[in-house]
Amino acid sequence: MKHKKIISFLSAAVIMVVSSSTPVFVANASEVTEVVTETSMDEGIVVPEAEAEFLSQDEISIEDLASIMQTSSVAEKDEEVPELNVDEILRKDTGNMPLTESNVNLSGYSVESGVSMGDLASESSMRSAASITQKFTDFITAEDDLKLVQFSLGEGDIVNATLNCPNNENLNYDLVLASVTEDGSLSLIKASALGTYIDPDTGKTVDEGISYVHNQATVGNFAMCVLSSNGSSSSESFTLTISLDAAGSFDSNEPNDSAFEATSISGLSGNGSLHVENDQDWYVANVNQGVYEVTAGNYQAEVYRATEGNRLVRADKAGSNYVLDSQTYFIKVYSDATGEDFAFGDYTLQLADKSVYSTIRTAYDFGDWEHAYTKLPDVTPKGQQQAYYKFSIDAGDKVYASLLLSQSEKGTLIEFLDNNGEPLDYGFSGSDLLPNLAPRGLISRSNSSFNNLVVNVDGTQTNNIAYIRVTKVDPMDISSGGSPSINTRIKSGYGTFTFSGTASNPGNSTSTVLTMNLANNSNVPPHAIVDRISTSSSISYSVGGVHHQLNPGGLGWLTSAYTSADSGSFNIGTENNVEVGQLWGFRYTQTAFKSTTMSRVKMTFHWDYDIQYTNYELFK
Repeated sequence: MKHKKIISFLSAAVIMVVSSSTPVFVANASEVTEVVTETSMDEGIVVPEAEAEFLSQDEISIEDLASIMQTSSVAEKDEEVPELNVDEILRKDTGNMPLTESNVNLSGYSVESGVSMGDLASESSMRSAASITQKFTDFITAEDDLKLVQFSLGEGDIVNATLNCPNNENLNYDLVLASVTEDGSLSLIKASALGTYIDPDTGKTVDEGISYVHNQATVGNFAMCVLSSNGSSSSESFTLTISLDAAGSFDSNEPNDSAFEATSISGLSGNGSLHVENDQDWYVANVNQGVYEVTAGNYQAEVYRATEGNRLVRADKAGSNYVLDSQTYFIKVYSDATGEDFAFGDYTLQLADKSVYSTIRTAYDFGDWEHAYTKLPDVTPKGQQQAYYKFSIDAGDKVYASLLLSQSEKGTLIEFLDNNGEPLDYGFSGSDLLPNLAPRGLISRSNSSFNNLVVNVDGTQTNNIAYIRVTKVDPMDISSGGSPSINTRIKSGYGTFTFSGTASNPGNSTSTVLTMNLANNSNVPPHAIVDRISTSSSISYSVGGVHHQLNPGGLGWLTSAYTSADSGSFNIGTENNVEVGQLWGFRYTQTAFKSTTMSRVKMTFHWDYDIQYTNYELFK
């Protein structure tokens, strides 16, 4: 904190303090016979003639000095930290919405109006317990085309159908299951009508799917139909795969071969089975934000979110894991094996959150910050947006948390939170995604390919516990990063400085004043705080009752507690919050009546400094 002279304050209320252990000698301005004027400083600057108020100030105690420092209206205020709402800077997918029921209409269609691609009736009526699977490839050459396959089901039988549509955003085909009456008319049972979305990574769209269990005692006649809701093509084909299977060969979740009939799971796990090669099981789950490993035993599992127009978009991935927001997702379980390579089997679907320290309740605990360097938290996985770290801190501690970033890495935010989780300060590497949040605390090193991102932590602002929160604005663009390191900001040093000129004392009085300005002195760390001061000098005659006195910034005279004719030591410490870098005055008092002079006066400071003012490097 920078301090200035408070002349008006002291001249209005002169403070006189008498120490019980050390005699105090006060001289009036009229008793001062010599004033040092035009005193040359070590820095090469010239100090003008001292003001009368400076010379006439009475002595002041360390306690009063500290009080003045703390209450001074000219004290430098810390920069205000803007209030942060981290939730506003997290990646949010506003396109998420639930699937809506299909509006497929079979009015006007019949078996006769459609084009048969094949007939499974004979196979279905003659089959044994073993399933049958058949593929049909064809074209929709006009938007009112209807392509169909007929089949029958006995009591408890199941049909599974998948439609592989052309990978063209201008084509949108639907899969429809209908019952067939004796006169050949079609009655809609269910439909799968996903909107076309071409995955940029795979170049494919999601297959339509339908499953149906015939729970009636009589044999039913059915048709699996393909029709267009948008567009047609004579060159881009679709493939319809139909499987028939006997009663009891499927799990209790069926029918769930479509996202429209997805099985809801809680606890991020579910059990099922794949009973035919084109069986696809769908699940729906609400998840919290995190990085998830999604598995389904020996089968494949994919995660999708729904967007406008019943489009299913595959969720973002970081490596083999999915990066999910707090929303609803659809999970597809399937096998990529066909024919004899397909193996019937049970599976357990699991969504395992691989995030670490992702909430304040699960924050990594460093323990006392002084021992944090001995701890090594797990590395946050790529794709994780936030991580929390916890440590204990005393009220008098001033530390900083630091992250190591590559010079190209942007969009990282590090915050200091108090014991209640409220943000108090931050460091931000900058990001085009957040142009209104100013970069702060980014420390670049000319000889390194890495930067440091820092945030200050003050123990007076929290109740023994502090948190660090690290946020990646876009976790998909930033590789997994290391955990923050925690170090003290307060370092120590010392220096000796020599007054120019000679002070004189006529005897039994107070000497003339020497001054030295250490403001902006390159040998003093910025905002260094006095820990100890001692003085040394050469006196013309060895006389008794000599006491050295110092005046920091014109605030008042301090008398040495331990002294000799040529040296002094002062009861002052960091708790008094007196900066080294300011104007200092020196004088001495003596009880001897003999006239003396004092030269080669030196001040030796031991100081503490905060490395936030030295770019988080040791002062040299």
